[in-house]
Formats: sequence, C-alpha cells, structure tokens
Amino acid sequence: MLDRPWVHAALAEPDPHRQIALQVEGVGEVLRRAAHLLDILRNAATDPEPGSLHVPVAARHGRDEVV
Repeated sequence: MLDRPWVHAALAEPDPHRQIALQVEGVGEVLRRAAHLLDILRNAATDPEPGSLHVPVAARHGRDEVV
C-alpha cells in the first residue's frame, strides 16, 4: 500500500492538516473497497461449516496445523 500515489502525496504534503486529510481519504478508499471482503470474512468466521474444512485438508497433507 505504501507505493500508492495518495501515500506519496500525503508524505510530500507540507501542511500537516492537509497531510492527515489525504491519509484519511486514501485509507477510506481502501476500506470502502475492502468492506465487502471484510464482511465475507467476518461471516465466514461465525459459520461452522468453513471452520470444519481445515481438518480434512490438514489430514490430507499430514499436518496438524490449520490451513
């Protein structure tokens, strides 16, 4: 994310208030784009079905860790 143009613009901004505004705008855009994915992940974390899938996958690979 550090290679995004808005990050460079914020870091180059001499006015601290404008610098914060640019950072808020940039991060806000990232969060707006990620919101749907975050909802999916949050819902998957509470769904018992996906949680049970790690056992067969780990067993199939001869591992004890969750994958």
